[in-house]
Amino acid sequence: MRNKSLSFKKDKLGLIAGPCVIENEEHAVFMAKSIKRICDRVKIDVVYKSSFDKANRTSDKSFRGLGIDDGLSILSNVKKETGLSIITDIHEKSQASILSGGRYDNLISHIGGPDTPAAGFGSGIERIMISMDESFFEVDEFPHLTIISLTSEAWVKTNTLANTLREKNIVVLNASANKSFKSQMRYANQIKSKFLMVVGENELNNDEIEIKELSSGITTKMKFNVDEIYSKLIENG
Repeated sequence: MRNKSLSFKKDKLGLIAGPCVIENEEHAVFMAKSIKRICDRVKIDVVYKSSFDKANRTSDKSFRGLGIDDGLSILSNVKKETGLSIITDIHEKSQASILSGGRYDNLISHIGGPDTPAAGFGSGIERIMISMDESFFEVDEFPHLTIISLTSEAWVKTNTLANTLREKNIVVLNASANKSFKSQMRYANQIKSKFLMVVGENELNNDEIEIKELSSGITTKMKFNVDEIYSKLIENG
């Protein structure tokens, strides 16, 4: 067994030890220091282990632990106090680390390549979502304007328009040019966009566009001008 700070060798006894469940920080630090002192005396490598949630109790009335947040905080302090390597157990994949990684400098040479510096990391998507505030997923407002571009030239010009409107706090969706016109129209309705603007060759040549209010079906013609378009959008909230 290996990690960054410890190796358990075949010809030397290694010990993983600690209380079954984390009760409190004072008890955890005391136990870790006591275990370390004994193992140092008999020259045994040791890793400290304790659980933040002992889910496999024989009785549902038994103390299970302090939970993941308090438990990991205590284990972190145990490591600072003792210098011991720490491990714990998890019970579901959502409890995996949000982000973890390390150096992998010897990895390439181990598989026959040159000695190459390397680093890597991985993330637990479910853990990230659990850690987010619920308000992150709330939609405060639907798009003010969905733009459908019929040509690549229109796509370039409408992107510039969309970015300028976003700077004015207007929510704009420039629909994917890879989808059919019907699909883009359908999507604009699905996301409850307030207005729709279609830009193609004629609109660019005439420097005029039409903005359609999807709830009422009312269409307004105007110049392809960011200030005029902005005024129309804020006029209708």
